Amino acid sequence: ATVSAATPGRSTDWNALADDVRLLWVPDAVILTRGSTQSIADNTATVMAWTTETLKTNGGMHDVSTNNSQVVAVRDGLYMVNYCVAFAQGGTGYRQVQLVVNGTTSVQRVLLDVTLANANLHQLSGSYLWLASASDYIELSVKHTQGSSLNILASAGSPVLSVVQLGDVSV
Repeated sequence: ATVSAATPGRSTDWNALADDVRLLWVPDAVILTRGSTQSIADNTATVMAWTTETLKTNGGMHDVSTNNSQVVAVRDGLYMVNYCVAFAQGGTGYRQVQLVVNGTTSVQRVLLDVTLANANLHQLSGSYLWLASASDYIELSVKHTQGSSLNILASAGSPVLSVVQLGDVSV
């Protein structure tokens, strides 16, 4: 923003200055959850559908009614992505969570072989630094090989996806 001065040392464009300060102190951010379980078919990669926004600043990153699986980078920048997903009980196969950019590029994958663990709740979580161009989007995809459908549980702390812009960076 351009700041002009009517009197030396005094700004007359307070709105533009306030916008610049707001962007410095309130980054683009969203925290997404679900209010109910999501059933995942066996051996099928499925993107999580986010039904609840527990935090949304500056708007534009997510919409619960249109493309609710996507978090969109509003501008070029570096973003911190955090996630946590809890699969229902089952003692067969593996559980997988992956971050996917623009519907095609897997940028991070977490895999758990439950035959080496136990049949209790399996929770996978992670963090990723995402260098994004404006209008890129990221999704959280889940998959399992239980042998039949398995739920992603909706409980305290799961599932959750948070994305916060750390700073403007040209890609």
